[in-house]
Amino acid sequence: MKRLIITALLFLLTAPGGAIAQNAGPEAGALSLDEVLAKYYDAIGGLGNWEKVDTMVMEGNIHTQELKIPTAAEYMRPDKCRVEYTIRGEVVVQAYDGSSAWEKNPHADSPGPVKLDKGRTDYLADKCDIEGPLVGYKTKNLKVSLDGREEVGKLNTYKIRVDYPSGNVQYYFLDPENFRPVQAIGVFNVGGKSSAVKTRFDDYRSVSGLYVPFRLLFSKQDGAPTEELRVDSVVVNSGVAEKIFSMPAK
Repeated sequence: MKRLIITALLFLLTAPGGAIAQNAGPEAGALSLDEVLAKYYDAIGGLGNWEKVDTMVMEGNIHTQELKIPTAAEYMRPDKCRVEYTIRGEVVVQAYDGSSAWEKNPHADSPGPVKLDKGRTDYLADKCDIEGPLVGYKTKNLKVSLDGREEVGKLNTYKIRVDYPSGNVQYYFLDPENFRPVQAIGVFNVGGKSSAVKTRFDDYRSVSGLYVPFRLLFSKQDGAPTEELRVDSVVVNSGVAEKIFSMPAK
């Protein structure tokens, strides 16, 4: 089975060093990191609203190579997540319970459930917080820096770098007008090698006062087909059961 770009659909997202463009450097009168982040927090609905979110459930469809793959992702604060996508009538599950990651894949040689290796566990652990790494990054032991400005399409975006303790890196590119992310590039070590995935964000909508992208485009540098996620619904604080994140007995 072809592995999807979004192995766990845990939004947003390795790249050889040359794959990430160099920033344009500081500008006269440029905003500081704290100033950019303050505008970003306001743009996504405010820190106060995000801090009230304990669970989030997303449902939608992945469109790729003329396939339509029903997808659901569930998150629980602070760091639990589970993603399901249905392929040829069978459900593939990947989850992280706060300490370990597992997969159940009927299409694999070992249909599982099985624990994932360190690289994929680190990937899931780095992607599993509800509000993303830029909110409360200091308490999450993340290093966040402003890498100047970079052109994305016609936008001179603010480029923010996130360094995870795992060694993974992610870049966010914020619209200079509304300060919402228009793009992210993940630099992750999965399966013993680096591979880069670019994610474009579009169609932001208000969900309980939070602003969430309802259309995401994923592209990979190795020439794999582009995948599009069209979100149908996002629900917060809906009473997700904690046990769904734990690996079931075989």
